[in-house]
Amino acid sequence: RMTGVRITGVRITGVRLKGVRITKVRITGVRIMRVRITGVRITGARMTGVRITGVRITGVRLKGVRITRVRITGVRITGARMTGVRITGVRKTGVRLKGVRITRVRITGVRITGVQITR
Repeated sequence: RMTGVRITGVRITGVRLKGVRITKVRITGVRIMRVRITGVRITGARMTGVRITGVRITGVRLKGVRITRVRITGVRITGARMTGVRITGVRKTGVRLKGVRITRVRITGVRITGVQITR
């Protein structure tokens, strides 16, 4: 479990996160590359100025998360649930969404290129 942590200016590469619960975490200026995330629950987190590249996300639940000025490239998201998420100023390129449930999500100023959405 990770609660009330601030992560700033870090590069995260080649890591596997499985079954982690993340609550009220602030992530700023972080680069996340070639990471596999499975069964992670993220609640009340804030992500600002984050770059996510070549990441596979499976069975993740986002609740009450704010995502601002994030660049997402070459990411696969499968079986995720997003509830009460705010997304502002995000660039998405080459993203695949499969079996994702999105409820009460606000999306503003987002650029989407080459995104695939399937059941």
